[in-house]
Amino acid sequence: MPLNLVVCLKQIPNPDLQFQVSADGKDIRRDALNYKTNGADEYALEEAVRLKEKHGGKVTAITVGPKRTEQMLREAMAKGADGAVRIAFDDAAAIDPVQVGRMLAAAIGKRPCDLVLTGVQSDDYVYSATGPVIAGVLGIPHASVVTKVEVGYSGGHVKNPTYEAVCTDTTGHAEVVDVTFDPKVVPIADLLRIFFTVHDPTTLNRQGNDEGTQYRSVVFYRTPEQKATAERVIQEFDAAKMWNRPIVTEVPPFSAFYRGEEYHQDYFAKNPWAGYCRAIIAPKVAKFRKQYHER
Repeated sequence: MPLNLVVCLKQIPNPDLQFQVSADGKDIRRDALNYKTNGADEYALEEAVRLKEKHGGKVTAITVGPKRTEQMLREAMAKGADGAVRIAFDDAAAIDPVQVGRMLAAAIGKRPCDLVLTGVQSDDYVYSATGPVIAGVLGIPHASVVTKVEVGYSGGHVKNPTYEAVCTDTTGHAEVVDVTFDPKVVPIADLLRIFFTVHDPTTLNRQGNDEGTQYRSVVFYRTPEQKATAERVIQEFDAAKMWNRPIVTEVPPFSAFYRGEEYHQDYFAKNPWAGYCRAIIAPKVAKFRKQYHER
């Protein structure tokens, strides 16, 4: 059955470009900011286009914002959206996610819609309310799966380590990904199965040509249940001989997470044509999409 899909998009300041400070030195010149589409919303658009290709239908991109957001909508259409709607508002940053959600819901409610996809609509993630508000106004279900992903360092003995320090192989940290998700929607076992699929968990202190304890395969657990699940999934993969060698992944208790430098966050999205991304990361992403396409 064809689907009418709506994707909510938001522009955020591009952290990769330099900011300009106001003459009094007290604020950032917002008129000089460069913007990009929120990465989580880009993923939502990608998923909507995938659903359209599978089931047929139409994808509409929608946003609240000033005229500059029209460029974002044009880019969305170039990526597969069939239509776009801009709700004109000169200073969308001045209104909270609840108001944004109500404005989006009012516009979405005027057109046929089977599914609304939103990324993280708030820069601070924790207080993002846009998705739930849209669902509440329209009377439709709302589900969040992975709501936040950050890369950084964990498992070492040095506080606030830098990337350079971790690379000396003396701080004891592993390079890790901290994932925030809703276990009622996606079980942790499924996330772990993805983890054990897209990296090699059988090489001790090594990933490909990268060698050192910072490259060890590790799952830090926060609860006894998480530990038991990780150990069960490891046994499952070993029993099924998913890899040619036994899994050597460590499962220690979580102690602290130190967020990595900003240029490491969303690295693949920011640098898709970099040599490392094309040779190492892109094949992993392709493998994930192929194996978990139906999920």
